[in-house]
Amino acid sequence: MSAASLATGAFGVALDILPAHAAPAGFGVYVPMSPVRILDTRLKLGLDHKPGVSEVFQLNLSSSAAAVPGNAVAVVLNVTATQADAGGFVSAWPSGLAQPNTSIINIERAGQTLANLVTLPLGAGGSISLFTEQSMHMIADVQGYYSASAFDGVTAVDRAGRFVPAAMRMYDTRLAQFGNVPLGAGSSVSLDIRPFNGGSEAVAAVLKVTVAQATAGGYWTVYPAGGALPNASNINANDPGDTVPNQVITQVTDGQFTIYSEAGGHVIVDLLGYFTSPTAALGTTGEFHPISPDRWLDMRTGTALAPRLVHANRTVEVGLRSSADLPADKLGTVGSVVMNLTVTQSTTGGYFTAIPGGTNLPDQSSSNVNRRGQTFANHTITQVSARGFDIYTEHGGYMIADITGYFTGTPTTAVLPPPVPVDSWLAALVNPVYSLTPGTQTIRWDPCRAIRYRVNLTDYSYDGGVVDEAMKRLSTATGLEFVNVGNTTYMPAIDINNPNQVWSQSTPFQGYTRTGDYEIVIVLDPSNKSGVFTGPGELGVTQTMYTRAGTGEITLATVMINMSTVGAVAQWNFEGLGPVLLHELGHGVGLNHVPLNTNNLMEATSNPSEKRQSYGAGDLYGLRVVGESNGCVNPTVHGTQNSSAFQRPVDFVSAISR
Repeated sequence: MSAASLATGAFGVALDILPAHAAPAGFGVYVPMSPVRILDTRLKLGLDHKPGVSEVFQLNLSSSAAAVPGNAVAVVLNVTATQADAGGFVSAWPSGLAQPNTSIINIERAGQTLANLVTLPLGAGGSISLFTEQSMHMIADVQGYYSASAFDGVTAVDRAGRFVPAAMRMYDTRLAQFGNVPLGAGSSVSLDIRPFNGGSEAVAAVLKVTVAQATAGGYWTVYPAGGALPNASNINANDPGDTVPNQVITQVTDGQFTIYSEAGGHVIVDLLGYFTSPTAALGTTGEFHPISPDRWLDMRTGTALAPRLVHANRTVEVGLRSSADLPADKLGTVGSVVMNLTVTQSTTGGYFTAIPGGTNLPDQSSSNVNRRGQTFANHTITQVSARGFDIYTEHGGYMIADITGYFTGTPTTAVLPPPVPVDSWLAALVNPVYSLTPGTQTIRWDPCRAIRYRVNLTDYSYDGGVVDEAMKRLSTATGLEFVNVGNTTYMPAIDINNPNQVWSQSTPFQGYTRTGDYEIVIVLDPSNKSGVFTGPGELGVTQTMYTRAGTGEITLATVMINMSTVGAVAQWNFEGLGPVLLHELGHGVGLNHVPLNTNNLMEATSNPSEKRQSYGAGDLYGLRVVGESNGCVNPTVHGTQNSSAFQRPVDFVSAISR
């Protein structure tokens, strides 16, 4: 249930008094408030009845109750829908404009309660409009607003209220360091952002707060430390065991805020950024520019520009695009975007993360779902690169992104190649040059069973998650599901030139009938401890084991990377760990070398004239052939093969050519 009744009071931030020039239209800085409840239709506050089917109504944010001044350019609300008569969506937009094809909350069933943070430009008369598809009670708590930026005669320039992005997990009660104990019913915890933001003074923190394994249905409230618990809520769990996230922008006291739990459960807090204090230096970055709600992505369309994201472990990239509110010449000044991110038709429970385009996946989430087929919306602020932002799914589902504004800043640097197209067979039609493992029938992994892998980092350590990123790309291209089950110390130690020896058989943990605890081992070998490399020109070697027992199913693979050579190159250089590993993994799923100068990663040697960093069109086509495109591998005989049926194909060596 939602916290009820009315909270009063507001907190203002002093702005610099600068020369009296008109500020550039639309730019603003954030002013936090103690939550003010301006709408609760259960109590006939803000509207004297329960909104009905397809009803549109207005909220005036410049009213005395809301305490949002007339010069505000946008408002931040926590909006809650409750006691719905049936499943349906809620939309919000600036009054005076046409209703957009966007949404802020999606109710799935009668009686459900859901909350979401909403950032919206203010419309005519300082109002916003709301639409309820089905009859449901509505609650809205004002969290703060964006006041018009100051102006020095040339550009907007401010001290307080500018957004500074961050990306770090600061609290997780599931971890031993925080006691591995959930918050109890009626309890609270206070946290300090200063150790995580370099000690900078802040007026407000931008958080992603996730309730996990809720003890029971109930609400959670975030508020400034040292203050009284307000009559407001940020998160609502409906049932025991629920995982529910919401973005929270909370005022802080000396960098601290408090989280109150009505019913109990684990809580995870990610710091996504903060807003500067009046003591900050004058600056122009981090100023907010609102955008009328605009749908930038809808994967349900299934087109090449808005691909489906229905499988596990996938990434799709969303480029920045110009509009009336974001001219093309301003795209390079976008540091972060504000959006409503909706998951729908989820494959199963899991998390979704939005990150700058072409960057490594952090230990953070933007949204979570609990079950198959769920629809859930979540406000998020995401940094961007020049390529836009990426959306990653742990277990699969469709994603919808509605943009409502951006912060000025410098785009993050992209460090990864563009992701593999989710509908990779479309791109592959351009150049379907591929080759299968020689001397065999078509062999492939079973796409109907998860494939587990381990990594040997005993003699080589690195950061950046290159192996997991490579497995993600392979998964997207093939449709196979790969699961990281941890590290290993296994190291093959025999001569690859001896054709009578099978080094995969040396591992004590890989089971030939897929009864071991992993199927793929990846070894990063910096000193040729294995003895399989004959010189620095051999970058990688892969060996697979497969059965001919009527299925052609690959069941084991060992991938060796010569880090004495590869490790000296930048990770995603065309001769670095990322591309070399992708090449070897291509062999590991059943591809052979292709001729040179076909612009494919499976060429027999690294090709300086192409400098490929990821799979080419022909690679993608071949990976589909050996992936999920032909369905399960003889599902009637799973678990019945025996080791005598296994054969060894040729070993693959990718030589370097400088």
